[in-house]
Amino acid sequence: MKIEDKAVDLHLFKEALESKHSEIWEKSYKAALEGYLKRANGGKKVLYRIKIVEKRGRYKHKK
Repeated sequence: MKIEDKAVDLHLFKEALESKHSEIWEKSYKAALEGYLKRANGGKKVLYRIKIVEKRGRYKHKK
């Protein structure tokens, strides 16, 4: 799986948490990312790529 694919998956996971678990999503997402960094090969690259993915118009939140 490509770094881009992993970053998009994690971003979509974040959106799902925000949508369905609004009271705990931030804490839960942070814990997931910390675990991901500890266990995933190339975790830092994926977390960096998430920032790029979130800047795209397709994934920006409209408020």
